[in-house]
Amino acid sequence: MYGYVYETENLINGKKYIGKHVSDKFDLSYKGSGRLLKKAFKKYGFENFSCRILKECFSEEDLNDSEIYYIRLFNADIDNKYYNISSGGEHSIKGLVNMYNPITDEVIVSHKDNIDFNINNGFILGMRPHSSESNLKLSNSRKELVAMTDGFKTVWVKENLVDNYKLNGFKLGLSKPTRPNQKEEARKWVNKDGKSFMVKSEDLDKYLDDGYSLGRVKFSHFNRTKPAWNKGIPSSEESKEKNRQSHLKKNKV
Repeated sequence: MYGYVYETENLINGKKYIGKHVSDKFDLSYKGSGRLLKKAFKKYGFENFSCRILKECFSEEDLNDSEIYYIRLFNADIDNKYYNISSGGEHSIKGLVNMYNPITDEVIVSHKDNIDFNINNGFILGMRPHSSESNLKLSNSRKELVAMTDGFKTVWVKENLVDNYKLNGFKLGLSKPTRPNQKEEARKWVNKDGKSFMVKSEDLDKYLDDGYSLGRVKFSHFNRTKPAWNKGIPSSEESKEKNRQSHLKKNKV
């Protein structure tokens, strides 16, 4: 085996990532390196992601083209249920041709039939089936895991490590989901008559209709709302001449 196309899944929110990895065997320590996926690892914890093989590949071209194929098949680069942001592959000539050719219904049906065959025969998308002993070990290991949170992320730890996590500020249970509409709740600066304050984005149009301007009026530590001390006092002839000479020097430079 040259490498494989894999699918990584966030066990907390179900979001996925499709990628490729060069290896002659399934690498249990590798779950992907996409930019958004790395951020998700930091947010949710690396241990809260699972990884499975979609296809084993036996050449570089096969690996690149297969990654492109699976990303297109699941629309992973445009579906917000995936962390993918690109079409994948190294864009070989064959890969570029496949990328811009539509996947026919016959191909999709054929591929789904292959997936069903693998699952019905004990394979999970190209992976070898676990033995009864392996399945028992996996089942027992899952039962030993306990959900803990520090208020921001959820981690699954073994029961014998619960006390250690408690000492580091973790509590039993799942973290609360982040607010989905943070952008809608963002505030904007508006100003009018020298006064500035922030308003909710949803109320911005109302303030603009009332004559407010978008942005913040900045002042120094001096009160610039007051007129200058010499405002209205005519300049002397001497001052005018100094200003004229200064202006001429600047123009010469």
